[in-house]
Amino acid sequence: MKELVSNPSPRPRPSDTPLPGERGRGEGLKFYSFPSLLQKTSWLSPAYVGVDDKGIIKYLSNEAPTEVVAVESVQGFALPGFQNAHSHAFQYAMAGLAENHAVGTQDDFWTWREAMYQCALSVNPDQAQAIAAMLYAEMVRHGYTHVAEFHYLHHDKDGKQYSNLAEMGTRLVAAAQTAGIKITLIPVFYQKGSFGQDPQPRQRRFISKTVDDYFKLLEKSKSAVQNNANASLGFSVHSLRAVELDDIKTTYQEGPNDLPFHLHVAEQKKK
Repeated sequence: MKELVSNPSPRPRPSDTPLPGERGRGEGLKFYSFPSLLQKTSWLSPAYVGVDDKGIIKYLSNEAPTEVVAVESVQGFALPGFQNAHSHAFQYAMAGLAENHAVGTQDDFWTWREAMYQCALSVNPDQAQAIAAMLYAEMVRHGYTHVAEFHYLHHDKDGKQYSNLAEMGTRLVAAAQTAGIKITLIPVFYQKGSFGQDPQPRQRRFISKTVDDYFKLLEKSKSAVQNNANASLGFSVHSLRAVELDDIKTTYQEGPNDLPFHLHVAEQKKK
């Protein structure tokens, strides 16, 4: 619903968070009004929001802009965007499938894991990008504005490296751009099957055998986020069971000191 709002002289009230650019002028902006908007320390009621063509908020006030502009009235409260701190996008393709079992099957994390392996071995780069774009679009639709992609589906279906080591990561960044969500791409170091065990054949797409192999993947992943204002990079070890302890230490100590580091700490107990 749109309505024309005119006010000859209001001045925007100071916001909890300063906004870029000149406040109080609405040239070229798209405006929305909300009954109330949650800021860092308080509610703004009512709230008028003006965004530019990149979706950046340039106007925020409890008073309408001075110009005669179209304001879309939204009958709901405005909240800050949610952050998804841990995503495995390819798993969106298996939603619901892990719950289908033969009668009498003991359904637990480990049966889910088998279904996950089947999914991981089946998708090619085009499919992975399409799956991620659908997932990220759903995140946006439900209020998420940033996703941290804990990414370990690195290689082809035979476990061989792509000519572009970061092929799959590049596809995830492209999917995020399509969906309109910010992304932190986090290539994951995955080395073993479990404590003291070699990797399983079903894990072949995940594996970097050495710290050097992982660092080469991480370095190549920089190109996936390069020149993209809405994409950034992190680095990660999957877990204590998936990488040798000495290699975990080396990865952390010799890894980039300007990137966030991510690790599974809590683990499932296998019965």
